This record gives sequence, C-alpha cells and structure tokens, in this order.
Amino acid sequence: MTTPSRPTAFRPIKRIDLIARGLLVHRGHVLVCVSEHGHAYLPGGHVEPGEAAAGALRRELLEEAGLEVRVGRLLYVEEAGYVPSAGGRDGKPPRARHQVKLVFAVEPAGASRRLFHVKRGAGADGLPRVVSLEEGIGFQWRPLGKPGIVPVTMNRWVGGLAKAGGRARGGRGAGAARGNGGGAGAGEGGVVWRSWGLEAE
Repeated sequence: MTTPSRPTAFRPIKRIDLIARGLLVHRGHVLVCVSEHGHAYLPGGHVEPGEAAAGALRRELLEEAGLEVRVGRLLYVEEAGYVPSAGGRDGKPPRARHQVKLVFAVEPAGASRRLFHVKRGAGADGLPRVVSLEEGIGFQWRPLGKPGIVPVTMNRWVGGLAKAGGRARGGRGAGAARGNGGGAGAGEGGVVWRSWGLEAE
C-alpha cells in the first residue's frame, strides 16, 4: 500500500476528534469500509459529545451497514494527526486534524448473527454480504494479512494479526474477541498504543 504525500500547505488543527472503530474478523477476513475516494478503514465513526465510545460504534455499524454488534475488548489506541489529501470546497488548503482512534473487537449480535451462520446471502467466497446503507461508502471483506487500510500504522497492526493466528488481547475490564479471530497486539494492559505523528490521509 502506498502512502500519500502530505500537502505542503495546510491550515492548523482546531479540534480533537474521538473515533471508535471495530475489528470484525470472519473466516480469516476483516470487514473494511471503503470511501468514494478509495480510502479503506475499519468501520466506525465519530463519538458524539456525551456518548460512550462503545455505544457510538454500535450506532455507526447499525446506521451504515445495518449490523447489530456486540462491542468487546479495547484492542488498539492511536493518537495521530493527519492532513486530508484535498482542500475544502472553499478552495482553501486542507485543515490538519488531530484524532484519537479506539479500536474494539466486535462480533455480530441479535438478528445479524444469522448472516454469519447461514450460507444464504453469502458471496462466492462464503463471506456474508454487508451492504452499505449510506451513500459514498461501501463494505468489503479483505484478507486479514492484507487489509489495505489507513492509517499505515493501523494497517500494519491489523496485518500483523494474521501472523498471530488472528488472536487478540485487550485491556482489562473489556469483553472477549470471537468469531474465528479478532485482534490485538502487545502493549500496556494488552492494548496497542501508537503515538502522535502528522501524516497524509
């Protein structure tokens, strides 16, 4: 996966965004969300003020993919800055962003569990079809060892889970990761941490 070059001109950071993302692994593949611009990332989204991160993740997956999920362990935390590859509609340079990303293990729950246990509705590869309910995004199953997501640091972490057999560890007080693998690496309390760095989107 190539790393985009950072724009030479950008506006300074104005706020901190808290993002909750989910690691959903099934049959050696990980579910990724792909934007209309071709960027792929773990599904999830922004945590709203007063909203718990786990609750935000459940809401986002239900709104965007119609999936009911159980949110398990916190597996990965990354604090980073990045610069969008394109500027705003006003023609001004892009604004740099400061994000804290939390990745949780997730597994299907409720009615969504049937998608992962029956062949009807599955693709030729046997993986359940996940259809986007929102314009501008789509969902794909990609090999755990080659997720092709951004940021690059998270891509390396997810890809490394394949070498670990898809096994995951998470921090204390969290749930379990299941579903033919789910993931975390090593770090304080079993959670992987990535430090600050400014990169391209």
